Amino acid sequence: MSTPKTKVTITEEWESSDEDEEGESSEVDSFYSEEEIDIEEENDPFEDICEDASEEEEDDSSSSPLRSTRSSTAGRPAASPARTSSTSTTQAALPSPVPKTPRSLPSREKPPSSVRRRSGGIAGRRRSVAEHSAPPGLRWHAPEEEDAAHRLPNFCPRVPPGVRFPETDRPSPLQLFRKFFTDEDVETVCENTNKNAAKNLARGKTYQWRDITPADFFAYVGLLLFMAVLKMPRTASYWRRGSVFGASFPATIMTRSRFQAISWNIHMSDPEKDAVNDGKKGAAEYDPLHRVKPLYDSLRERCRACWQPRQQVFIDERMGAATAKTRLPWAMKAKPNKWGVKLFVLTDSSNGYTSDFTVYTGKSLFPEGRALSYEAAMELMNERHLGSGYHLYCDHFFTGPKLFADLYERRKFLACGAYRGGRTGVPTTKANALTAKSPRGSMRWFRKGKLLYVKWMDAAEVSVCSTIHAAFKGDAVERNMKDKATGKWERRRVPVPAPVAAYNTHMEGLDLSQRLLQVFSVRKNTDRWYRTLFYHFVDIATANAYILHREQCARREENPTSPLDFLEHLTAELCGVKPGNRTKPTGNLECAPVTIAQTSDKSMKASAGRLRCINCGSKTPWKCRFCGVPLCLIPDRNCFVDWHDFILSKQENTNGHLAGH
Repeated sequence: MSTPKTKVTITEEWESSDEDEEGESSEVDSFYSEEEIDIEEENDPFEDICEDASEEEEDDSSSSPLRSTRSSTAGRPAASPARTSSTSTTQAALPSPVPKTPRSLPSREKPPSSVRRRSGGIAGRRRSVAEHSAPPGLRWHAPEEEDAAHRLPNFCPRVPPGVRFPETDRPSPLQLFRKFFTDEDVETVCENTNKNAAKNLARGKTYQWRDITPADFFAYVGLLLFMAVLKMPRTASYWRRGSVFGASFPATIMTRSRFQAISWNIHMSDPEKDAVNDGKKGAAEYDPLHRVKPLYDSLRERCRACWQPRQQVFIDERMGAATAKTRLPWAMKAKPNKWGVKLFVLTDSSNGYTSDFTVYTGKSLFPEGRALSYEAAMELMNERHLGSGYHLYCDHFFTGPKLFADLYERRKFLACGAYRGGRTGVPTTKANALTAKSPRGSMRWFRKGKLLYVKWMDAAEVSVCSTIHAAFKGDAVERNMKDKATGKWERRRVPVPAPVAAYNTHMEGLDLSQRLLQVFSVRKNTDRWYRTLFYHFVDIATANAYILHREQCARREENPTSPLDFLEHLTAELCGVKPGNRTKPTGNLECAPVTIAQTSDKSMKASAGRLRCINCGSKTPWKCRFCGVPLCLIPDRNCFVDWHDFILSKQENTNGHLAGH
């Protein structure tokens, strides 16, 4: 594509007699004098837009104002009558020096220093005239001017949007959770965790260890969810006895030392293969995500397999909070978690479901060598998993003319997103643009083929690029505005461009996704970055499970449970207890001692499944059937009766105290 030429005038003569690189003579036509030179622009903001666009897009854009203006100024045509009259009008208003012999400068070269010194006084005037006399096509259009939107491709998802598994039954919260943590994944995590614990014990660690089973793993995850709701300053606080802030439930599931041992050794990959991979650091074969790969790949596949997104999706950056020292953590001041592991996430705009995600490990992750935002968006917007015709919404980090053009031409995806003025390839002309004094609700638009750029004045100027919408469809929003005559604030409706209205509507799914992750977050401080990702994987699985539950209830026209109730039922099922069990007795006749675990081995009947008694701390195979707490029951020590009597007396004292007031 040829580089357009910009007309630059000077009023002095220089000594050089070199001709242009292309062997063309300069043209005598200027605002100020008969002398003019042609200098090739280094960076035309409109040349970088849609470099790889197809012939169809070029044909469509050939009728646009930008295309028609460029074709009239790209070459070196002879002076036309229209240009002659324009030049003569300008010359009549400005003093004209004595004509000099025109000379040309080589392309991409600056005039000699002597010329720049002598012509420096006119540079400011030349820029001012060029800014206010831009060609008619290179300007921002008012909303009254009609925008000819292009025809959108049809929405053709790979499978019908919605739940992708049979809905004949009503799955429980645990069944929904296990659609993301499958039995095979859990077996892999348990096997690798046991290997990692054996390796640590061989290195001299002194904690007690018993091989973890799938039941232990689910109980561990259940306690993580319990701690996500009931916040305490330290992990040991959940097992503290004799305190008004104590929690009795974790002690009924596993001991503190057992929970901490699992937290120290939880591992998703084979430790032996980790050592082999670590030996490849610096080589192309090194995989920075090897320690999370088994669960990482499986969870991504399960997220795509359980739900097909609706037409509107969005991409965003997400931070998994971490303090570990590694090359993966990333700092982002604008996020709630300002330091951690960075992820790029594809989410359904209608409900906040995480459809796909990828972990950022550095620029080497993307082989093409383009911008980080471009490669991340192209990886997540995969037509093999989605189909075609999807509408992507994103923020200024991802928005770019090159990305939007390639999504449309290569994969038939449309996009809309906010952008910043300094982005490469966006319009920079000031002709008919908004100013700081433009009233609220003012708007301007500019179209380049399939790309529509819109600027709208709200409390501040808003810039949006879109390949989906027309510029203005009559939408309006309410804003608090001050009446200058009366000085009172009142609600007024102000017009809003169609891309801005759609962007605000569909990006609400981002807020929903972030709120759910905050409710279900099991994040714990750890010195290993891969454990941070493990905790975030649990967050994704839990939030997606709840979204599937809500979608199924909506399809059956039932009211879904609240996120907190869903989390309570899921925690109880993971820990193997009946949902709704209370750890405090109420005098109910259901309180009775039962064995904690059943076994057919007669030699293990007295010790199978023993837990520490909540009353005295000794190990016992007995627990209360209703309260679910372990309690001793032997001839010389009956903690079952002692603990229930103590709790009942506390309740009576509390009730009597409240009655006295």
